[in-house]
Amino acid sequence: MTSSPDVPGAQGTATVSTTDDGNTKIDLVVKHLAPPESVNSGATVYVVWVTDVESGAEPHNLGALKVDSDLNGKITAVTNMRSFELYVTAEPSQSSTVPTGSAVLKTNVAMSSVNEN
Repeated sequence: MTSSPDVPGAQGTATVSTTDDGNTKIDLVVKHLAPPESVNSGATVYVVWVTDVESGAEPHNLGALKVDSDLNGKITAVTNMRSFELYVTAEPSQSSTVPTGSAVLKTNVAMSSVNEN
């Protein structure tokens, strides 16, 4: 994942795989991610988002990324999207419906189609 200039030391690795039912499983691991309040004033949590790059649909909140005292965190989530932008923002609430902060880590994911035989 690419880090923003706001958190240049942050590192993220997203491992994606296809579930038995054809969805996309995302295992996201981050390191050196500063506390959210130091990135975005008023933020209390990091939220992981996916946006369908082809349709331009609204971002979808995959959940809160908990960061420990060593500035490391991980989350596992599932989406039905196969091609998407995956990114992390610092937000005031884990139930945010749209991102209010800029992306601190991001990457594009393109999974090949699942062929049913």
